[in-house]
Amino acid sequence: MENCKIKINDKSFSIERSPDGKTIFVNSKPYQVELIKSLSKDYFSFASNAKIMKVGFQPTENNNLKVYVDNIETEVELMNKTKEMINKLGMNIGGSANSGIVQIKAPMPGLVVKILKTEGDLVEKNETLIIVEAMKMENSIKSNFKGKIISVKAKQGSPTNKNDVLFELEIL
Repeated sequence: MENCKIKINDKSFSIERSPDGKTIFVNSKPYQVELIKSLSKDYFSFASNAKIMKVGFQPTENNNLKVYVDNIETEVELMNKTKEMINKLGMNIGGSANSGIVQIKAPMPGLVVKILKTEGDLVEKNETLIIVEAMKMENSIKSNFKGKIISVKAKQGSPTNKNDVLFELEIL
């Protein structure tokens, strides 16, 4: 099996891929993965354990990798052997630590109905940050991380487009 190690905010993960490529193990927990469609050179649509998700990868200037999963951006620090493997694959990425900053993006176009958090607020994982109305339905946009709001980019009563940055969050 292919093996690599990554680090997200002081938490290390071992990632392995089965020889047939259909199972990925994250810290030995199996996930069935099927590539549905390559959307671009570095953005893909996958089915994993009966859930469809869009996943993208972008090298950063500080030797890490931005990973986008369903429009949620996370910066991943690649451990030494993983960095070597990525460089061998032709991705030229440089060198340092994880910033711990994520952007919370709009999953769909809509109207910002209510902003529940302001700059400096602490938030828990799965806590609602903002309400966006789309197609006559109110949608709660939640944080995937425990952290601190660094900036609020959305404005109450304003329209938002898919992938617009709503908040920047420092992961704690």
